[in-house]
Amino acid sequence: MKAYVERARLVHPYINAATDERYEDALKDAKKVDEFLASGTKSEDEIARETPLLGVPFTCKEAIGVKGMRQNSGLVRYKDHIAEEDSDTAALYRKAGGIPVTVTNVPELCMWWESANHVGGLTKSPFDTTRTVGGSSGGEGAIITSAGALIGIGNDIAGSIRIPSSFCGIYGHKPTKGVISNFGDFPFSQMEPDVETERSSLYFQPHVSGPGDLPLLMKFCRTTTKTAVDLQCEASTHDHTSPQTSGLRYESTILMTGHISGKAYRKSLKLLSKTGAAYLMHPALSLER
Repeated sequence: MKAYVERARLVHPYINAATDERYEDALKDAKKVDEFLASGTKSEDEIARETPLLGVPFTCKEAIGVKGMRQNSGLVRYKDHIAEEDSDTAALYRKAGGIPVTVTNVPELCMWWESANHVGGLTKSPFDTTRTVGGSSGGEGAIITSAGALIGIGNDIAGSIRIPSSFCGIYGHKPTKGVISNFGDFPFSQMEPDVETERSSLYFQPHVSGPGDLPLLMKFCRTTTKTAVDLQCEASTHDHTSPQTSGLRYESTILMTGHISGKAYRKSLKLLSKTGAAYLMHPALSLER
């Protein structure tokens, strides 16, 4: 933890990713983890099963919410707003043993592909500070790429995690709508905050430095009882009755940029259909002439 805290402090003046931090509290939390491990209270198998992120530092897009930390979505009017509770996803990360270190910058109301606002300023690319880091989860992309944390939390409707991940060379995942809760966002997107069953979901996803972490993070982040694909099982395109894809519904809008990419995409959809999945295509502008 000390190494990640020092790293986050070191890179911040260059990338301006963090909007708030809990460095000292994170170090205290890590010390408690060390004491717990030394006590031998639980076996390694129990720890791996119950708290697979024990002691792992994580960051969170500031609009999503970590208790006691700034949460203003880049709005000057709410620049001093503090999250009163953990968002559902941050709470699940903590339950799994993760330790929040920072919350990170976004564009105003998370509405742009550039992570800049009049509260937190401009977040810059770790590779070249004259270039954009993307948005709207740009702070997450920058700080994870800079090794200020191992994993993070973002959300995505139109590319808010995929764009920074692409620009920064890390991995992000946009799961199926309704799988991971968005309760705790600011401004608040939930419709019925007092009714557990009415908690809605946008596209929340883990933001990681390697693809191998995604199945584990998705496993404990899910807040739905919907049938899910086992991400740790190898899907077979030859088994046309595979329970892994049967009943799934895919929605896609794709910009076809060439004959080869279009052919490959159509072939993929055909294979998915054979496994029992359904897909709905939305028309999109073609760049071909």
